[in-house]
Amino acid sequence: MFHPDVTKITRSPEIARCIAEGINPRVRQNSISGAWHSLNVSLHQYVTMKAALGRFILNQLGDRADMVNSVESRIAFLDHHLVEYVNTLPPYVPSVKIRPMADEKPGTWSFNEKWILRQAVKPFVTKEMYLRKKIAFNLPPRPAVTASPIPLQLRLSKRITQENVERLGFFDSLYIRDTLDDYMESPGFPAHGVIDHRARILLGVLSFIVLRERFNVPTLRL
Repeated sequence: MFHPDVTKITRSPEIARCIAEGINPRVRQNSISGAWHSLNVSLHQYVTMKAALGRFILNQLGDRADMVNSVESRIAFLDHHLVEYVNTLPPYVPSVKIRPMADEKPGTWSFNEKWILRQAVKPFVTKEMYLRKKIAFNLPPRPAVTASPIPLQLRLSKRITQENVERLGFFDSLYIRDTLDDYMESPGFPAHGVIDHRARILLGVLSFIVLRERFNVPTLRL
């Protein structure tokens, strides 16, 4: 995806090190001091909050899903005071987050998430809802697309030209061209509103093109 001269300089990224160095010093201090339990600052939870929460969960599964269905929602659990408090709760036994709960089959049980939340809403929901295992929330199925090319293809093919890519200076123009040609020839339409992985790459390239044009960013010279 990136120009060979760029990868020679950057080399292979050390993902774990990048994540560790990117942790906010205040979060580190809260973990070291015991203000937050170390598992609440774990790789999975912290990275989820800092990366997936804003860029995917609240964006694609939240705001975009709401807007495409003409719904305006309010995310109840984003209050920072609540987040601060929850991060002080112990995740180990006896846990208020995950606890074993009896299954419908006698003599069997399984771990169930969000125990404290279930207890809070228990008087107001059905037994089925209270005992239901956590499931992912997905967008409504995408309607069938019959027009070809679709609007996204038209936009990408118009703006992602070889000249525009080369003006950036850090993308491999041949790779981007092949990706665009492949997407134009056979666009994919994954279920549940997920976007084609090639379109994700091309939208990222288009974002850099727009930023370069709007802010007169010079071409990267290696």
